[in-house]
Amino acid sequence: MSNHVKYSKNSVRIVQGVEMRKETSAISSTFVATLVVGIFVGLVAIGLYYAYFGSTGLSAQCQSGSNSEICLSSIQLYSGSPSSISNSQNCTGDATLVVEGENLSNSTAFHLTSAVVYGGTLNGNVTTLVSVPPNSCLELSQTNPEIPPASYFTFVGYVTKGLLVDSSYKYSIAFDSGLEQNGTIIAQSE
Repeated sequence: MSNHVKYSKNSVRIVQGVEMRKETSAISSTFVATLVVGIFVGLVAIGLYYAYFGSTGLSAQCQSGSNSEICLSSIQLYSGSPSSISNSQNCTGDATLVVEGENLSNSTAFHLTSAVVYGGTLNGNVTTLVSVPPNSCLELSQTNPEIPPASYFTFVGYVTKGLLVDSSYKYSIAFDSGLEQNGTIIAQSE
């Protein structure tokens, strides 16, 4: 008995009832390429989010506190060497807590009352100092930094202990407006 073979466009048919078809891949290369590009775009978007909003996740929207008219837009922590209290020179350390924001009140000045860093490699609360011209590095309680009405501000607090890059720390910042902001932050290199 001889086998008769018939040819058609998409298959080969053997007369005895066995059919063979051309195999196609279950996952096309276009789908895989699209998936890889999609994942890459997603990672870039996440990176841009953290670059814009910082590691605290604060946005330019105001954080509400009790009767607070302070809007915080950024909190950053930088690693490096500590600063020391001094009446004869400005703060010289690299370890800093930087807070940016806005006083939304048109008539009331507010004051930063506390800014501490703790946790991670630190033992207990570590205070921040303020560089006061012409030649001083003093505690917040000695300087009472004021945020004038309807103004933007940047507070640079010099940390009294060294901070390690890429280490996680906690922070607490308080204003006399009633706003208190607490969180966890990763120390960046400047």
